Amino acid sequence: MITLVGELDFPACVQATPSLALLAIAGRDLTFDMALVTFMDAAGLNLLQSVRQKVLAGGGTVEARGIQPPVRRVLELTGTDVQFVFQRRPREHFGHPRRDGLSRG
Repeated sequence: MITLVGELDFPACVQATPSLALLAIAGRDLTFDMALVTFMDAAGLNLLQSVRQKVLAGGGTVEARGIQPPVRRVLELTGTDVQFVFQRRPREHFGHPRRDGLSRG
């Protein structure tokens, strides 16, 4: 699992690219823990897609966990949300449903 923290923007991607390039081995399954990513711009999206392409080239998968709403929104707006396997957080992180079937806001 690769844990990403903070802002996934151009300066962070410049620093992370060499390390992620080593981990993006074709055919290897990778999981990104993105629970602590607070912001992602086009550079961050490009980095994730680049890693994804290398992994998929050999039949591996890329999973993203803990994606926060602002980052998920970037993925949705760009239509790239369908490119990643997302794992939802366990139910206890979202609270428990009310007895009447309505979820808490």
